[in-house]
Amino acid sequence: IRSNAYTKIIDFSQPITGMYPVGKLLLADNGKLYGLTKHGEKIDGGVLFELDPETNTYMKRFEFGDAIKGFWPEGSLVQADNGRLYGTTERGGLFEGGVLFEWDPGNGKYTKKFDFDERGYFPDGSLIKGSNGKLYGMTNEGGISDVGILFEYDIKTNVCSKKFDLASVIEGRKLLGYLLQASNGKIYGMAYTEGSIFRGALFEYDPVTNIVIKKFDFTKKSGITPSSNLVEIGNSRSSFSILNEIACDKYNFNGRIITASGMYFDTIPNAAGCDSLITLNLTVLKSTLNTFFETACSEYHFNGRILKT
Repeated sequence: IRSNAYTKIIDFSQPITGMYPVGKLLLADNGKLYGLTKHGEKIDGGVLFELDPETNTYMKRFEFGDAIKGFWPEGSLVQADNGRLYGTTERGGLFEGGVLFEWDPGNGKYTKKFDFDERGYFPDGSLIKGSNGKLYGMTNEGGISDVGILFEYDIKTNVCSKKFDLASVIEGRKLLGYLLQASNGKIYGMAYTEGSIFRGALFEYDPVTNIVIKKFDFTKKSGITPSSNLVEIGNSRSSFSILNEIACDKYNFNGRIITASGMYFDTIPNAAGCDSLITLNLTVLKSTLNTFFETACSEYHFNGRILKT
């Protein structure tokens, strides 16, 4: 980051490493980066991979491809409050509509948590973690009129439930992009087509009241068929801190032991949603060991100390 230098770490060009990465990289609380590829490996089902940013070491952690466990992962991973990573696959599962899965970075265990069916299937985009600790996502098909749903997954009860049907509420079709939970606690997303004038729509969902409202119909004038991600501007309740530190050999950064100079990031979550975002500019100095062999008469002055033996 400081030198603005570009370094290629891995080529996603072989089945063994995975091909066609999707979504964003996730910085987990163990300091490692995790991501997904949609294709690659033995039966072209995709992989879940890990990257150590300190050593630039790439490691394949799980191979998708089992028709029952799911294949073709979609979107990005999300880390829940229990420390485990969650994501979805577009295909596979008992009903061939995709699955919601859990992967534990501690023991490397993959667990299928839910099979999508006609109530909502073919999940698209990424899961998000709500302020209530539950996970939210969207499907492209299923539900009323078979045009997609918004769902909620509770990691504590292992229950995945449909929250609303796209067709019955906002007259939209095909949910694309990522959901966004804004600072007001509401969740926002977009329908790619249809709406009241058949050009797409923006909606708001309240996870507390379970009420969904269509906020906007896209038109030729405002733009049509939205498929990107929403962002929130202003009203930020987070605090930002930059630390410039110099350490000998190693540095303890909120429980992470760092031994190399560089720029590091961390987030300290707050129950009220006022997270603290910390950037650390760290310089690590390495200790040196020098050995001297000296001969002296009666006494020797060693950095202010008088040695007589």
